[in-house]
Amino acid sequence: MSDRITKLAEYGFGLRDAVELASSDVWSIQRSWRERFSKQIFLQTGKWTYGGTDWHTFTHGFCEHLAGRRALAELQARLPAKVYLHSGDSHPRQWGVAATLESYAHPVATWSDDVFVSDVSFGWTFVMTHHDEGPFYSDLILSRE
Repeated sequence: MSDRITKLAEYGFGLRDAVELASSDVWSIQRSWRERFSKQIFLQTGKWTYGGTDWHTFTHGFCEHLAGRRALAELQARLPAKVYLHSGDSHPRQWGVAATLESYAHPVATWSDDVFVSDVSFGWTFVMTHHDEGPFYSDLILSRE
């Protein structure tokens, strides 16, 4: 098991058949995520992130979402699911994993990464940040324009 997949397990993600993705695939996944969940940022600012951070789409009101326990409950209701997990914010050490997410146990430990989770059709997303904000959940219904 790779270091990244081991770290995701430490963060509480119960993954099956996890595979690390090539950088080009990760950029494509991030672009699809932004087109789905950051569209209002782009329409209003001409940029795909706000303040250089992908999850600011939630904290600055660009995308309807659930937060905290409600976000965790929505994620649990979607499992198991085939997902992409990836970093955000055009991180220089961009990473991504494709897997079946079978379970998630919200860790007590502090995060050192932002983790973006989306089903493979980008119908929903769940985002954990390394700050005391979130987690966040959004889907096609919540983020309808």
